[in-house]
Amino acid sequence: MFAEAEYDALLGDLYAGTTDPEGFGRFLDRLSHASRSHLTVFIRDEFRGPARSVFLARDFDPSLRRRYDAEPAEDDKLWFLRSAGAMKTGVVLKGEDWATAAEIRRTRYYDAVLRKIDTLHSAALCGELSSRRAAFLTPCRSSRAGPYGGD
Repeated sequence: MFAEAEYDALLGDLYAGTTDPEGFGRFLDRLSHASRSHLTVFIRDEFRGPARSVFLARDFDPSLRRRYDAEPAEDDKLWFLRSAGAMKTGVVLKGEDWATAAEIRRTRYYDAVLRKIDTLHSAALCGELSSRRAAFLTPCRSSRAGPYGGD
């Protein structure tokens, strides 16, 4: 997926982003472009409380975020629910490993939210998972872009 120079630049921006918000913004832009994805940060401060989602792609329509946040279909988020036992800080989970595209397309959640934000494939990079907090960076993309590969 990444040429060596692109990978080096991506990591440089990630490391810069630990102390510089602009560096982190460059990292997110590069990751979004390189992975043909829009990006979401999902945070749940009180694990049983409401989730907050922050869409990070620069061209993401704010009305789509409102629709995503308004949809309570937790029981329809198939791959996220199925992968719960494998989630831990530092892990990367690919949606296709847990639910097929056909299964996802049959859910109310897909019809109400994912289809409208042109999303079928996603992965979750777990930044923190504890009894009090869950935080994920989630690249998402359309069916046209295809599923995420091993890289």
